[in-house]
Amino acid sequence: MKLLKAVSIGLLLLSPTFAIAQYVESTGAAEEHSISALLDDAITPILAFATEAEQATASRIKIVVVPFHPADFVISPLAIKTSQGERVMVLSDAFLRFLDGYLEAYLLSEEVGKKILAESWAQRHFAQVSMLNQNPMQLPGQMFGLSDLEINEFRERTSDAFAGLKWMVLVDILLHEIGHHAAELFYNPEVDTSETMIAAETAADAWATEVFRAYAASQARILDKSNSTGRAFALLALRELSSFVSVADVRSSRTHPTPVSRVMAILNDGACSTVQSTISMDDLCKKLEEVASSLELDDRGFSTYLERAQSGEAFAMYRLGQVLLGQGKSIEACSYFQNAHEAGLVGWNTRFLAWCFEPESPTGLSDPEFAEELYYLAADDGWAEAQAWVRKFGTR
Repeated sequence: MKLLKAVSIGLLLLSPTFAIAQYVESTGAAEEHSISALLDDAITPILAFATEAEQATASRIKIVVVPFHPADFVISPLAIKTSQGERVMVLSDAFLRFLDGYLEAYLLSEEVGKKILAESWAQRHFAQVSMLNQNPMQLPGQMFGLSDLEINEFRERTSDAFAGLKWMVLVDILLHEIGHHAAELFYNPEVDTSETMIAAETAADAWATEVFRAYAASQARILDKSNSTGRAFALLALRELSSFVSVADVRSSRTHPTPVSRVMAILNDGACSTVQSTISMDDLCKKLEEVASSLELDDRGFSTYLERAQSGEAFAMYRLGQVLLGQGKSIEACSYFQNAHEAGLVGWNTRFLAWCFEPESPTGLSDPEFAEELYYLAADDGWAEAQAWVRKFGTR
């Protein structure tokens, strides 16, 4: 299924038949009940601070949660207005499952002091759920080497923090998508310019912030009156998605264009001055500053990855190799995949490195025995594509 975002189309393939709540259509998705509850408990009270016309528009939006299917990639949230005038918001079990994992990985990274855990888990997750690697999702704790008991204990300790972060992120995502409808700003990523898409995204951000701020002013318990923290996590999570699917340029992901202005708006809109008891806002804002710097340089994070790779970080070497491969610099890319391998990184990097040494590879680094060794390593690590290669070509 193609990834789309805030797009006007002629037909909607999903046509749920009856509502289980005021807004949510029944699809049998695992998350439709939780989304319905969030709409009732959070979004409806917030929308009381929108104009009557905006409330009327929101009341006509059908919200569809796409059930999880192993053959589908992660479907990012999107707003749709069909040529017949039907208003739809689409979420997916796959995206919500990824979001749960990303937030858990982020909280675990805070606890264990491994700052790249969320980033590395996200990239491994996307590689696992891609069409050729339909492995069960590896939990962040499993990736870090925790036992099942340790994972359960961690989840108990952080359950309140997790629930709070997820509330902030989903509230911002839902308000953002409603904002496309309220502002009547939609686009077709296949034909519209990046300027048009960015204008629509920025307007949806602005509407979501305005209505949330009006609501939060009446709620003493809400510290972040603009919900910048929720948007920060939403943006970071979507950036991981866009950096996986967009080989050429993370800025111009066809579904979630993110200009530096959107990042700076978060940094300037209260998130960094908010005191959170569960996460380090300094670390969160530093991540956002790195994103902003990468977008300004238009380098897909090259400078950040290079600095981290030079300090010996194996994961950054792998990511640097991906960036270079996207630029057509296969020899340089393979050298970084090799460095990451020698630094002990096992996983999707191993598959990339195996490709580098295949006889048919355009790199000219042909070493069939080494390539086979790497495929066996990747297969042992659970990568379905490598396992298929081993079954077809392996000689052991």
